[in-house]
Amino acid sequence: MFGALTTLVALTATLGAADAFSGTSAPSTPPAPHPCRGYACEGRFPQHAGCTADARTTNLTKDATYIVRLRFSPGCRAVWSEVEPLTGTARKVSIRLGPDEVLTTHPKGRKGRSVSPMLDADDPKRAVACAQVADRVACAGAIELRAQARPDPASETELP
Repeated sequence: MFGALTTLVALTATLGAADAFSGTSAPSTPPAPHPCRGYACEGRFPQHAGCTADARTTNLTKDATYIVRLRFSPGCRAVWSEVEPLTGTARKVSIRLGPDEVLTTHPKGRKGRSVSPMLDADDPKRAVACAQVADRVACAGAIELRAQARPDPASETELP
């Protein structure tokens, strides 16, 4: 029995050394979580759900104070808003799909990039990404105007 135990210990040590030498040992960090998909992503943040790997910017708007991006992950089938304040901080970041679906986050003065929670979307064409940076609100995506634009009062002339 002692001989069999010695052989087993020697075999285990040899296999372990072979794995270490060949570089095939088990990874030291656990694999990334499997991304959510569709409705399972709703309300979650993309970086925590594993949805940023295949994400792409489908629309953006920018000026001297911010960049607002509409982001879409085909693998997760989800959209979200991303804002990068170039000066100041984001006060509000939201994503909207149609008139009834909207999710918002309030970064509370945190500097740097901020994102909204995700909404289930198999196509980003109906989505609108918005952000409030300082006193400006900017949106990117499928923006619909619901009211008629009013003419500039300064450009109106009265007839005699």
